[in-house]
Amino acid sequence: MVDVERVPKRGYHALKESSSPVLISLVPYRERMEVGGPPLQEAWLISDLERPLSLRVHLFLEGPQDLSLYEEEVALAPGEARRFFSLGELWESPLEVQARYLPLQEALRRLPPGAYRLVGEAYEGERLWSRHVLEVEYLEPILPLGVAW
Repeated sequence: MVDVERVPKRGYHALKESSSPVLISLVPYRERMEVGGPPLQEAWLISDLERPLSLRVHLFLEGPQDLSLYEEEVALAPGEARRFFSLGELWESPLEVQARYLPLQEALRRLPPGAYRLVGEAYEGERLWSRHVLEVEYLEPILPLGVAW
């Protein structure tokens, strides 16, 4: 995991991150989708610690245009794995809950096509416990976004 001069290689950092007792895990909706599509299917937090945690979670897109997707506090019990975001549950939730995400849906429709990074970070205070990055690509829409069926 280190070179001959004892400088850590990329594998060292990957092993260090994956061995963290607190992990954030993102499941993309698709790796390639039309502009306006949701980037995220599910998001999970996993804690192997023997104490409760209060984590500040931030999900965002980095790319031709950066976009914050989600930022909230999530409480975890000792040793808990929790899904804190589910697109399927959001689609089935009451309209009042769905309405909170209307500005985000509009912002996704305005994204320029291109390569993006879907990033999730979990902080306890100032400490970054975990970071997960996925590559996603937004494509030109087949039909103009204003066209109705």
